[in-house]
Formats: sequence, C-alpha cells, structure tokens
Amino acid sequence: MNVNIIYSDSYLFAINKPASMHSVNIKAKEENSIVTLLEERFKDLVNPDLKECGLLNRLDYQTSGVLLVAKTEQAYIKFKALIKEHRIKKEYLAVVEGNAPAERCIKTFLGSPYRRSKRVRVYLSPTKRALPAETHFFRVSYNKTHNISLLKAETVTGRRHQVRAHAAYIGHPLVGDRLYGSKILLSELMKNRNHLNKLPEFLLHAAKVEFLHPFSSKKIIVKAVVPDYWESNIFFCDRNGHPLILR
Repeated sequence: MNVNIIYSDSYLFAINKPASMHSVNIKAKEENSIVTLLEERFKDLVNPDLKECGLLNRLDYQTSGVLLVAKTEQAYIKFKALIKEHRIKKEYLAVVEGNAPAERCIKTFLGSPYRRSKRVRVYLSPTKRALPAETHFFRVSYNKTHNISLLKAETVTGRRHQVRAHAAYIGHPLVGDRLYGSKILLSELMKNRNHLNKLPEFLLHAAKVEFLHPFSSKKIIVKAVVPDYWESNIFFCDRNGHPLILR
C-alpha cells in the first residue's frame, strides 16, 4: 500500500490512509491494517508501548484520508484529550446520491441496535447504545447528468459511520454505500476503466484535520490529497484535493 507521511513533528505524525485497508488489527494478526503497517514500516517513529502504536483516530475500511499517530506517551494523552473534548476539527469529502441541500446541520444520536451490528441507526433521543452526533454538510457541487453531489462534511463528534449514517438520514446516501441504502454502483459512473480495480465501495475521504497544538499552541492544519480515482470530473476533485465545480 502506498501510505505516505503528510505531517510530522516531535509529538505526532499523520499519514494518508488508502481505502480498502483496516485501521486496526481486527484479528490476532491482520496483515492489511494501519497498525501492522506502523509496526513494520514506521517502527522508527512509533512507540510500541502505546496502544495500537499510538494511533489516535480510526477510519472505516472503505474510507481514505488523515490518520494521526502519537509518538510519545505524553502526546498520546494530550491528543486523546483533544479528541474527547471535540477540539479537533475534521473535514470529509463525500460523493452522495441526488441534489443535496446547499447546507444542512444534523444533530441526532447514533448507535447500534445490538452488539456487533454492521449498521448504526439514527435516533432522535438518547438510548443505552446511542450517543450524540453532529455533522454539518455543505454542498460543493452537483453533477446533473449523473444526479450526484459532492459534499463537504464537518464532524463535531466522531461516531462510528457518522457521515454515512447522517447522509442517508437526510435522503442522500453515499454513492455505492449499499449498507445505508444506495442504489448506484461507483463502477457504473466510471469513464476511466483503469480505475475500476482501485475503487472502494463508496467515496469518503478524510480530507483535513485542524487543531491547536497542545504543546506549541499553534494552529495545525493537516490535509490529505484524494486518491487518484477521484481525478475524473465525475468525482469532482483533482489529485490535490481541490474540488472541481461542475455545472
């Protein structure tokens, strides 16, 4: 896997996770995972005594983008506190079905109806297994020919499947996300057939994280370029992650 370091300082570093790769070891030894990659390829940067080699956040198997990794125990504690207090701003790019609203803020509760459920549900009031979740959606562009939209999603919280579940909740599931009701396959939209073997099930990319560094107090912005299969105008972005405004 082509996994690159996109930010590094004395306390943490960030990588651009590809899609179709687990964040953590889901089995005793999961070869296709970021944690295994950290142990093998980035062993000079990570602290093996930290949980999951210092990995601070996770992304779904099919989701690409920014992952943060703490280098020291002190940094791990500080950055975990930032995450818990919702002081790390996260921004995603998502391709969804239909002409999505120009702007929409969703505040609900997300949780699994039972343990090990593959899908999370949206609840309007808290339950034993549902926690508060807040997502702000902004439509970047709309492709009328294919009736699909590019959304920017800013998440205040970091719940499992949050962007996917909230997008489906407003009637615009991610294109190809069959778990949340999509009726379209990404492969049906591809013009460049060479990209077919690279495609994940859906297009969701953690494009940016922003925070005040707990040790320097400087504003840090980490950006991850989109994968190359987003190059096509159909998917709205060039390789630098700059949205292409379609009419």
